[in-house]
Amino acid sequence: MAFDIIFKGFAKAIFSDDSSLNIIPSDLGEEMIGVNFDSDAVKRIRTAVGTVASPELFVEVSITLHILKTSPQYVIYKNQIKSSTVINGEVTLYDDANTPWTFQKISVKPTGFTASGNDATAQYILQANWPVNNDLIAQLTA
Repeated sequence: MAFDIIFKGFAKAIFSDDSSLNIIPSDLGEEMIGVNFDSDAVKRIRTAVGTVASPELFVEVSITLHILKTSPQYVIYKNQIKSSTVINGEVTLYDDANTPWTFQKISVKPTGFTASGNDATAQYILQANWPVNNDLIAQLTA
């Protein structure tokens, strides 16, 4: 009998061009991975009698990684920022339902940390693009 589950063990980030940046559940704090879509997939343009849809080709995304300070990934991400904030390739995130989400044009930035002994993580934010409206692109290139 098959059934669907939600499981923290599915959450991970896999990078196409640099596996040293991969994140697995044991690298993460309780909040694990958060994703925010920062822009719209369609711009609504006002007209005299309403609006028209202007589809975008991508949505801007912010991905928050709550990386444990005791994980080797904590230092790897710190060093990545020191050497280059741009990450080549794509990142595929797997959510807690094991659904893949692939993002492109990635950059990374730190958001800070506390040294109070009360927070086991530091947050790193990946900023990326999520391609949308692929059917439109196919029509334009046909």
